[in-house]
Parts: sequence; structure tokens; C-alpha cells
Amino acid sequence: MARGAGGRTMKQSAVAWRCLAAAGLLAALAALPGTALQQSAPERRQLMVAMRDGTRLATDVYLPPGPGPFPAVLARTPYNKDFALGAAPEFARRGYALVAQDTRGRFKSEGDNRPFESDGWLNGRQDGYDTIEWIARQPWSSG
Repeated sequence: MARGAGGRTMKQSAVAWRCLAAAGLLAALAALPGTALQQSAPERRQLMVAMRDGTRLATDVYLPPGPGPFPAVLARTPYNKDFALGAAPEFARRGYALVAQDTRGRFKSEGDNRPFESDGWLNGRQDGYDTIEWIARQPWSSG
């Protein structure tokens, strides 16, 4: 198996870069100017969202105050969606809904944890795509 710097496999390095990129994107989006809303805690909805094969993924939706609809930011992670508790107030303050999801087989999500497979790299599962489609159908989402 090919190994890069630090003895990591290429697959491990790719996962690390994807996680780093996602964290950077979340930080950048939180810094963007948005609609300034009154300071109040976002509404948290804890849900199980069904994928195309029926597997349900643990998903938290944090909504800003007000009637909506809101633009949404999706963060899917194998490292526990509860990280969003700290980020959600800033997104809500700027008028964004934050959707945080445990990937398949991790924490409270159903199914087997098989990195890359649930995102369509090795089979027909498309959990990220299915979640984006689900978000677009929600009445609180601006699509």
C-alpha cells in the first residue's frame, strides 16, 4: 500500500484533507456577512433522515429565529455532529440554517461505517446527495 509523508496511506491523507477543507469552509462561511438577526439561540431539531436505501442518518437542524426560508449549510462528519452546537449560534445570527449529520454507521446514525462508500465512491449510495435533496424539500430551506 502506498504511503505518503508521516506513514499515512493515500486514503488516510485524502480523508484528512477533506475534513480540513470542510472545517475551513465552515469557518469561512461563519465569517461572511449575512442578515443580522437578533441574538437568540437557534432552534435545534434532532432528526433521523432516511437515505435512498432506507438507512436513517442522525441529523441536527439548527434554525435561526424568524419565519424563513433560510439558506442552509450542510456539514457531514464521522466525528460526531454535536460539534455544531458551538457553531450554530453564529450561523443563525447571520441568517443561515446549519444542518449537521453523522455519517453512515457513526454515532447515532444507522448502517455500517465504510468511508467513501456512503458518498458514492465505491457503490450506488449517495448519502450527501440524498441529504442535500432532503434539505431542498424542507419548508424552512430556501433551496
